[in-house]
Amino acid sequence: MKPMTIFQIRWLAGDKQQVSRFPAASSADARRVFESYKLPGVRIVSIEPVEPDAAAPAIPSHSPDSPFDPLVARRRLDIDEDFK
Repeated sequence: MKPMTIFQIRWLAGDKQQVSRFPAASSADARRVFESYKLPGVRIVSIEPVEPDAAAPAIPSHSPDSPFDPLVARRRLDIDEDFK
């Protein structure tokens, strides 16, 4: 099995340029995947591999709009739970 690479595909829809990323074994495979999902009138501008060591965008672990902090489990060390 060939290792997968992320390919960045720049495409035009009308006069607006967009960018999509697809995992594929080669640029030809990435083009084939994109073309199988594209709508009529969409034109591919370029296909380029994304650097394997490029930093991925950070994914927030909770909503920034949430009024609550993440839950944290704490154990009381002053009580021996096994002793009764």
